[in-house]
Amino acid sequence: MSRPRLRWDEVLLRVLPGDSALRRMWAGTKLIGLAVATIGWLLLPGWGAAVTALALVVAALVAAHVPLSVLPRPRWWLVGIVLLGAVTAAVGGQLAAFVQAFAITFGVVALGAIVAWTTPLAEVADALLVLGAPLRRWGWPVGEWAAACALGVRSLPMLLDEWRVLVAVHRLRSAVARRVGVLDRGRAALALPLRALVMTLRRAREVGVAVAARGGPPDPGRKPVRLHGADLAALTAIIVSIALAWLVPA
Repeated sequence: MSRPRLRWDEVLLRVLPGDSALRRMWAGTKLIGLAVATIGWLLLPGWGAAVTALALVVAALVAAHVPLSVLPRPRWWLVGIVLLGAVTAAVGGQLAAFVQAFAITFGVVALGAIVAWTTPLAEVADALLVLGAPLRRWGWPVGEWAAACALGVRSLPMLLDEWRVLVAVHRLRSAVARRVGVLDRGRAALALPLRALVMTLRRAREVGVAVAARGGPPDPGRKPVRLHGADLAALTAIIVSIALAWLVPA
């Protein structure tokens, strides 16, 4: 019996099942690597950064054992926007710069998605607590920040589920509004962002009440950091990619 195909919007910001080299890495290593790579590629744009960004995406997909069924299928309008941008850049004589910028942007977004697919949300707060430990010397509320980030990232999947329900209701109302008129359809489309805002505020209030009933956000304790060979390999790959971006001219 074949396994059901997973859609990318069903696993967005959710950890994929299974074990992999990226899954065993410390969350702080992935956060540091993603931040350093993004800053390095943006400061040193060019063919070196573009090629290494795409190469790291392919290597991360293989190391994470990401199934092809969860990879996003670009919508036709998104492809049209990219093609329009490429044509406009070609007319202006900047096609090479457009391709480089698109490759770097795709690499950063794809690596961020892979980090989300291989990192439990609870480990993100622990990693932020460890990385922000030096700031405690200056009296910065690192524990409160880590707790707030933990609540925020854990609420994202819930908000995505609520958004899907809201969009489904909007589509049903739009189907009925087609019989009414274009004006009613326009009003329904404008009301969708307002409904999303109200839904988000309502959920935030419920989470705040639940946290207050439990005595406030807990101060997460620091957990021991265990680095593996995959952590060193990932950081080395990031450093090599930045070095190539610096050596290879634009």
